[in-house]
Amino acid sequence: KSSRSPKKARRADDNSIVDQFSSGNVLGADLALWCKRRKATLPSVEKLTLSILQKYGMKNMNDCSWAKPSEYGKALHELTKDDITKQVEILWAIQEYCSILGFPKTKSGGEFLIDELFKCMYEFCLVSPNAFFAWSNDNTSRPIGKTSAVVQTLEWFQWLTSEHAVDEFHEEDTSSSFFPTSFCCS
Repeated sequence: KSSRSPKKARRADDNSIVDQFSSGNVLGADLALWCKRRKATLPSVEKLTLSILQKYGMKNMNDCSWAKPSEYGKALHELTKDDITKQVEILWAIQEYCSILGFPKTKSGGEFLIDELFKCMYEFCLVSPNAFFAWSNDNTSRPIGKTSAVVQTLEWFQWLTSEHAVDEFHEEDTSSSFFPTSFCCS
């Protein structure tokens, strides 16, 4: 008989699943299928995203190659699709990761890492404009690091609300989904 409590057993199971998810052994469409089959038992999107960020670390953050559909992007898209709450979990993970690191600038020193990661989430169709605004307006769910995160993403949100961004988004939006079809990881 196991002496572990149900809570400890669940945490161990979650850690095992997170390790499998972020191992890099399965990527792209295969990882998306793996997620689809395990959707009911997977830990939160926030926890899975944080595991990717911690795995790749600062060395690969400048190019966001981990978010490409052929890497983890297709799997994250499978888990979030048109679910704003789950997309916000990606942003919470980024906020937590950057907070742990002390909200650094990218290796090139030009932009804040959180700003760059937010742009990548938009570029790779992982987070909708509505989810970005939901994250921005939520001051209660994840307060640690929120002030720094908001300050460092001001330019991103200015661009996102600009006429240019809205026009660009709607020009290509030919579906009922949040994202232009040419953006999507489908």
